Amino acid sequence: MEKVVKHATSSTLSEQPSFYDTLCGEGGSNRVGDNTCLEPGTNLTVHFLNRDLFPNGAYLGLWQKRNIKAACSKKGCLVLHNNWIGGRIKKLERQQLSGLWDYDISERMCVQN
Repeated sequence: MEKVVKHATSSTLSEQPSFYDTLCGEGGSNRVGDNTCLEPGTNLTVHFLNRDLFPNGAYLGLWQKRNIKAACSKKGCLVLHNNWIGGRIKKLERQQLSGLWDYDISERMCVQN
C-alpha cells in the first residue's frame, strides 16, 4: 500500500491507475497471463476479478438500465460496484433509486455507556 500511496501522490489521475501501475508495472510489465500480475518487489500476486461477475460502474452500462437488478442478474453479476460516479451523495442516491439499497436504518443499534 505504501508503494501505491507514493505513486498516487505524484499522479494527477485517480487512485486506480496507481494500483495498476504499482502492482502490474508501467504498461503492464509485471503481467502474467490475462488476469494476473506479479509485483516483483514484494512477490505479491494480483488476480483480476471476472468483469461479468463483478462489473464496475461503467461496464455494459448496467447502472443506466431501467431495471438494474434484473439486468445484472441476467448477466450473472454477483456484485455490481457503485463506482464511476463522483461523490458520496451521488453514490447514495444512485444506490437507493436503483432498488439495490438493502440498508434499513430502523435496525441500527445505539450503544450507550
